[in-house]
Amino acid sequence: MDISPIQREELIQSGLIPASCSVKTITLEELVHQGTISAFQASKIIQGKLGDLIVGNYVILDKLGSGGMGSVFKAKHRRMRRISAIKILAPELMNSTEGVQRFQREIEVIARLSHPNVVMAYDAGDCPQGHFLIMEFVDGTDLHQLVARHGRLPWEEAIGFFRDAAQGLSYIHKQGLTHRDIKPANLLKSHGGGIKISDLGLVRLHGIEEMSEPGSQSTSPLTMGICGTFDYMAPEQAEDTGIADHRADIYSLGCTLWYLLSGQHLYPERNLVLKIKAHATKSIPKIGPYSPDLGPPLEDWWGRMVAKRPEHRHETLDAALQDLDNILGTTPIPSNRVLGLSIPIPPHPSQPEAQTVFGGTFAADTQEILLVDPSEFQRTITSKMLGELGYKKIHFAENMAMGLECFFDFQPDILIIGCLLPDGSALQLIERILPECPTGPPACVVISSDINHESLPAITAAGIPYLVKPFSSHSLVKALDAAKACHSSEQGNTTVVDAPFLGNRKVSAWSRATILIVDDSAFARKRIRSLLSFLGARNFTEACDGTDAWELLEKRSFDFITTDWQMPKMQGDELALRIRAERLHADSGLVMITGETETELLNRVRESGVEEVLGKSLSDHALLQAIQRIRPQWATKP
Repeated sequence: MDISPIQREELIQSGLIPASCSVKTITLEELVHQGTISAFQASKIIQGKLGDLIVGNYVILDKLGSGGMGSVFKAKHRRMRRISAIKILAPELMNSTEGVQRFQREIEVIARLSHPNVVMAYDAGDCPQGHFLIMEFVDGTDLHQLVARHGRLPWEEAIGFFRDAAQGLSYIHKQGLTHRDIKPANLLKSHGGGIKISDLGLVRLHGIEEMSEPGSQSTSPLTMGICGTFDYMAPEQAEDTGIADHRADIYSLGCTLWYLLSGQHLYPERNLVLKIKAHATKSIPKIGPYSPDLGPPLEDWWGRMVAKRPEHRHETLDAALQDLDNILGTTPIPSNRVLGLSIPIPPHPSQPEAQTVFGGTFAADTQEILLVDPSEFQRTITSKMLGELGYKKIHFAENMAMGLECFFDFQPDILIIGCLLPDGSALQLIERILPECPTGPPACVVISSDINHESLPAITAAGIPYLVKPFSSHSLVKALDAAKACHSSEQGNTTVVDAPFLGNRKVSAWSRATILIVDDSAFARKRIRSLLSFLGARNFTEACDGTDAWELLEKRSFDFITTDWQMPKMQGDELALRIRAERLHADSGLVMITGETETELLNRVRESGVEEVLGKSLSDHALLQAIQRIRPQWATKP
């Protein structure tokens, strides 16, 4: 199907195709074949439903699935290019008071959760298609599909997934919530191997009664009185959803473990009535055939996981995990492990503990604050407190990438950061800004929703004060005073975290190497230049588009080239193909630094001739490793 000039302009304006498509005739089939648009997008364009592909600042890429509450889509932010999942309330529920209330409750519930094993919420709002929720996109598969495709899992792999899910579910329970629909299909496995719990549409707040629309006789999943999936549902939940508590989730997780190990449901009865009856009365199968030969202790543990009566189960998932570790003779992961950091963070002997309160305050009206938190609600509450304390210059960011950009733009005196961010963590953000702070980092405070979060000991050890949500203005004042005192004691140092940063690494040839940085974002070019400078580079040339870069490359060669992918006039893969076609640039190192995450598109990029594909939020350590892989003669080991 040919695309008219008017249609091309609409597609460019909506962000579906790059501006370079405006100068040549192209068909939808060619765009799909090139990977510029998806088959799903093409079908919507053919139907004349281009508007269905735009949800606020996001462009819909594909449909991931649907359920009773609505459909979930894969989408990309038009400016930030971050891939997310968008859940849109089903059209038939838009006029249902109960349906809208349930969806709103899901938004409120997921917004207060921040845990590495729970899918994170970014934003929510309304669009012509209805109410929507923006969530973290997990690039991988769910455990149901994993088993369906590859068969039952070995013990070590299954128990690893079980642990991840148990830790996330335990966190949910500690927030006073019951999930009520734990099953393999709601446990997402990322390509990195971790498990994230999804689909909180049926979650129940302890002590809150079920909502029902007065006079409603509907038998939809919203009002039928039973929530969950029967193959994994605890007997008491099938009997009365209202009395089921967190122990019903423990039962469901036990049924999930059985499915992972056996490839079958715990009670594979043929119809609904027999399933419910089996869960309530049938004897519990032995887990021994699918596990190490551990005898009665493991069978007793398993029997408690899926006991018929809730009072016979483990009281908490923490207790279940501890009992399992005792049986297996394993040691749990240390609580001071920091997600996303590959380097340990030992205690800093000269730093005061985070709980220490330092006397005196500092002039609030002269201080600039950067508040980084994925929750708009939390940002609003914290900024209101800061305003009442006299702070007038407050900047906001919702993730690590935006936080970096704001830091470079405003150079704030104080950072207040959410412990876990959609694209990283508070400690990672602090680590990234250190090269830009020759006189020491700004004062930092970390806020967390979980007093037992595993990264908090490392934050305390690094001398960074933290606050556990919800907190008062008085607690905020104490934390800010402590942060300012820690900052003052660190003047003259280059780090707030006592760890082996890369400033001691030497890259001998960088002082002579010529480097070309190609990116349409001035912020991205500045950040890449900063990283390379930190590794010893000195000779830089910048270009804001592939076309400008090629004009330079036609005249001279560069030792090392970094390029973005999505650029207005010439995209990075086309630039890479041109570079590799010219003998003049045969010896140039070529790296793409992109925010794109879609596997199929990244594979296409690699085929263009780039030697490494790195993410936009890469660290200096990741960049150094890439350089060492592709040009080992340039890098000497520390």
